[in-house]
Amino acid sequence: MKYQATFGIDCGVSPGLSIKCSDYVKRDETLVADNEADALIAVAKLAVNFSKDYLSNPENNLTTVTLLALYDSNRNLINQKDALKKKGFDSIQRFEWDEHKLVTKCSMIEHLLLTASEKV
Repeated sequence: MKYQATFGIDCGVSPGLSIKCSDYVKRDETLVADNEADALIAVAKLAVNFSKDYLSNPENNLTTVTLLALYDSNRNLINQKDALKKKGFDSIQRFEWDEHKLVTKCSMIEHLLLTASEKV
């Protein structure tokens, strides 16, 4: 089954050397999964990757990715919390809840460590 996910990414953007400004990006992704829980796991992996790939927001030194919405192939909105509870989970590692939406964050320190490990 096809699923459509909409992410909100609170991040930073660099228009020039040593300059970083706050930014907010909405991003839509389509994926295929067997059921709602598998779709949530797949979008969670995407969200973690986005949190690592986008620059951190200079106001809080975090890249915050929120799963704003997840729709099935019939455009029915999926309740993220309920879909996980049906599979016996309360949450997903590296995520917290903001109301009924999954949120993950990557700090500036994590970004620096990821960059340093890529160079090794």
